[in-house]
Amino acid sequence: MSTSPLEIFAESQDRLRTLNIYITVNPELDQITVIKNSENVIKLQFGHNTFDCRFEGLKLVEDTAMIKDITKTSLYFQCFTKPESSHVGSYGMEFLSLKDDEHQPPLLPPLKAGISYTFRCKSCTSDVSDCLNFKRVLPLPSTNWELSTTEWFCHNHGECTTKKAKLSINANHLDCLYGVCFYVIHPNALKLKEVDKSLLCSNCGFNLGSRSEIGCVLWNHALLFNNSMPTSEYSDSLKLIENIIGDLPPLAKIGMTATDASGDKICLVLWIVERNARVFIQNSDQIFCQKSAFKILYDCELNGSDLVRKMKRDFSSKFIAVTFGMVKCLIEKLSLYPYKCSSHLYKCGNYSVGFLMKE
Repeated sequence: MSTSPLEIFAESQDRLRTLNIYITVNPELDQITVIKNSENVIKLQFGHNTFDCRFEGLKLVEDTAMIKDITKTSLYFQCFTKPESSHVGSYGMEFLSLKDDEHQPPLLPPLKAGISYTFRCKSCTSDVSDCLNFKRVLPLPSTNWELSTTEWFCHNHGECTTKKAKLSINANHLDCLYGVCFYVIHPNALKLKEVDKSLLCSNCGFNLGSRSEIGCVLWNHALLFNNSMPTSEYSDSLKLIENIIGDLPPLAKIGMTATDASGDKICLVLWIVERNARVFIQNSDQIFCQKSAFKILYDCELNGSDLVRKMKRDFSSKFIAVTFGMVKCLIEKLSLYPYKCSSHLYKCGNYSVGFLMKE
């Protein structure tokens, strides 16, 4: 058997008992003569080349492979899976899902009160803060804590706290507040350049975070301090998404706003339609390993577009300021899978469909 330079991505739709396979090939895929499958193997034959695909943990209904779409360089086909392959509840469709505590990301390991820290820019390693010795290091509530304040109750006074005062959280000068992927510091403790609420390194202009009502939000992936190891932009973005969707109602959208390299304000709109999608990524020439992923409808728009304006009128939508690097990273990951199949297959109105692999 000879192999071909195939790029293969598969999505298991357990509720429908189907496996969707997307293939990109170079050179052109114009001589396909046979597609068949047994219980464990899907066999592809085109020209004089054959390729066997085995999917981890799946059992297929024999000879159910059906071509759904084909172009010169791509192929989309579908097989049926046997009932024992399905994992009840694993499809986690957004409109059927409630809060999923199982996948809530942990908060950052907190800094310690009474120990001196100096925050540095990851890009150029220059100092972006004074030498800080925090008196208090406190965890923040969930990213959407303000959405639930109407249900907070004061046991001392026997009434809802929001009737008399607007609740707020603020970082004092010697406070460090932390969430799943960011720290909140008082503005007076930092040496940064602020451009339209974006916080930039004064030395190299690297985007470290943004100004908010509670203080200066600094992303973990952008910082170095006391021999710390920064995370990646993707890791921070994924933790943020996992944290946000845990508190949002079903079918709510997330708007990630940022300023791009040209200075335009953009918004990456994410509509998570499946929280625990099962996908298969090629692990070797023939074996495809199973991954868990978010299945997302997404669109990147200017902040003043009709889509974004409509979202802002929807109280269930959540907007959060991030760096342009985080938006760029997410778009690259979302457009990676599936491969270059026909565009009409993976479009839904103005939205494209993509997957974010969980770490």
